[in-house]
Amino acid sequence: MNTAMPRAERVSGMDAWQLYQETGLQVGNGMSLILVDRSSVIGNLRDYVVSALDNRMHLMPAYRKVLYDPWFNLDRPMLVARPQIDVSAHVTALPMPAPGGAVGAAKALAAVRAMHLDRREPLWHMYVLEDDDPGYAYLISVVHHLLVDGDSAIEVTGCLMTPGDLSTRPAKAVPESATFPARPAAIARDAAARKARRLRRLPRLVATSARVLRGKWAARHLDVKAPRTALNCSLSGTSTAAVAVLPLEDLQTVAQRFSVTINHILLSCVGAALDGVLHRQGRRPQQPLVAAVPYAMRAADTSDYVTDGIGTTTVLRVNLNTTVADPVRRLLAVAEHAR
Repeated sequence: MNTAMPRAERVSGMDAWQLYQETGLQVGNGMSLILVDRSSVIGNLRDYVVSALDNRMHLMPAYRKVLYDPWFNLDRPMLVARPQIDVSAHVTALPMPAPGGAVGAAKALAAVRAMHLDRREPLWHMYVLEDDDPGYAYLISVVHHLLVDGDSAIEVTGCLMTPGDLSTRPAKAVPESATFPARPAAIARDAAARKARRLRRLPRLVATSARVLRGKWAARHLDVKAPRTALNCSLSGTSTAAVAVLPLEDLQTVAQRFSVTINHILLSCVGAALDGVLHRQGRRPQQPLVAAVPYAMRAADTSDYVTDGIGTTTVLRVNLNTTVADPVRRLLAVAEHAR
């Protein structure tokens, strides 16, 4: 193990699931496609991105953490922060697929989507796409769900997009008590202590489970079962992607008018798009489609793990109400179920 990584932190059960669900065909990465004003960057865009990331790396702790799960580990995997990382190794310039522009960027996004991140390195990567358009370029950001949830991804993006020199901005200090030495004896002690705490919590867990079951029964009218569709099939290693542009001002107007969030609007749009695909294929189910939506558990009990700068995510099942024809009623129904 690298001696520059002296202390470790245990990931949560929810975050460990993001690792366990990965297979040769299924990846646990989150992705975003970023449109860049190329005219504001002088010189090589990849070099600019590397410099900007390097200037801000101390403010993005998740981007410096490496998965650590040695054979003697008897509990969930750990993350260890590297004092320094080679940012350049995490930024790749890709040739723009034909015909370029948003369509070409979508093709690149689909190709990158199928790639696994190297678990020996911090679980993120960024790709730079340029074509003959001097005005705009594209960035593809890939980060494992283990490291970021929706909220922390926004924080990282905000840090990345903040102009100016941030190298002197102080980093958030991580209390030493939140970590433990990444040595075999310390790892074993931490694992044993956590298992003992879980046993002591068992009576409380039984009571909590009973409350959850009562709450689930009270909210049974919101419970939905996802219909089996043509999309429920064996996965291949090939992905496709498409890009749509929705004006932020319009989204904000709709959100304010109907007292919903932009996430609710996007869920409704995605549901309508999927329903349209199935309808055109003559395979539209009679039941409404259901989405599995990642949800940041920022208010969860974190006494059993430390997630400073890390995502803490679970999955919600949201009824997309695709059987409701009126778009406004469908949006309001989606929002009610997602809240």
